[in-house]
Amino acid sequence: ITTQTLVSVYEIIRNLIDSLPIDTTRIVISGYSAGGGGAKSMLNLYPELFSAAIPVSGTTSGFGNNKHIPVWVFHGDADNIVSVSSSRTYIYDYEETGLTAVLTETSTDEEIEKAIRGNARLFYIEFPGAGHYIIHETFDTYYLFEWLKKQQNPLIRPVDYNLTLIEPDTLQFRTSYSNAGGFGFEQGLIVENFYQERFDSLSLFDDGLHGDSLSGDGIWGNWFKMIPDSSEYRFGIKIKNLFNDKEFYFNDLARYSPPTDLETATGILQGAMVLYQNHPNPFHFSTTIDYEIKATEFVELYVSNLLGQRIATLVSAIQPAGNYSIDWNAVDFANGIYVYTLKTSLGKVSCLMSKIP
Repeated sequence: ITTQTLVSVYEIIRNLIDSLPIDTTRIVISGYSAGGGGAKSMLNLYPELFSAAIPVSGTTSGFGNNKHIPVWVFHGDADNIVSVSSSRTYIYDYEETGLTAVLTETSTDEEIEKAIRGNARLFYIEFPGAGHYIIHETFDTYYLFEWLKKQQNPLIRPVDYNLTLIEPDTLQFRTSYSNAGGFGFEQGLIVENFYQERFDSLSLFDDGLHGDSLSGDGIWGNWFKMIPDSSEYRFGIKIKNLFNDKEFYFNDLARYSPPTDLETATGILQGAMVLYQNHPNPFHFSTTIDYEIKATEFVELYVSNLLGQRIATLVSAIQPAGNYSIDWNAVDFANGIYVYTLKTSLGKVSCLMSKIP
């Protein structure tokens, strides 16, 4: 399926929204075979449009910045037209972002019901002995519709988030929100280690006192005091839409690992560093990464895959204090999720980015 085809599908959906009384918080995309791959690609291109996705016997597609969209994947393990490995790889890519798939063929009814009540975002059915044509089996799955009843587009999303080391033991998280509907909402910062063990839950403020310049400027922030002997942190956001009383989680937005020798982190404010979300994101061929350092440092900026293997070094040099923008041309790299990391003597800050077809 070509990008032009996907754009045409998007235009059809937008025309339907403009001409019919459609609840835009409950648009679900599904596709079968090549259409299943197309459903995955539509999530990559237009993640803000869909509340959930159901790829069926789907062809291989790149994995984009869509980990927060609930997905239920179906495939037959005897499919001789589209290999089941395409769906298995897709599930693996999701799990690499920190999610755990609910394998419904090996789960009890009670376990599936509990997962649905707990707002699990990733489900997978691999029908034993089934081939490519599993449309009936898919939509005869009782719990699929119980799951669909709970899916709703969050409408409020964190954007332009960044993480700043402001002291050797203090991190500052800031974000803005996309909230086109102007809904009232509550939100909070979730701090965990890389194993999803929670350290803290903090409120974010737009009061001009927590990293934002002015009260009411649309930038929300707070500080997090690092925990002694903890070597890794990841930051996410919980949002509650007060209009529909729904809660949504955006986990793993940014990561930080302090240096092993904390005596090197003595610069306090003059040694602070900031890593910003790349733009555009997701991207097709190239993207720009912005960062800031406030003292002369030996700086490394590099890109890794989800296995932690460094695949590209963008900067490896002594740089004076200042703001920097680095372009990454990823035309020779596969579609998928990548981690980009800024490293100085004060530690490492990382964010995720997505390359799509």
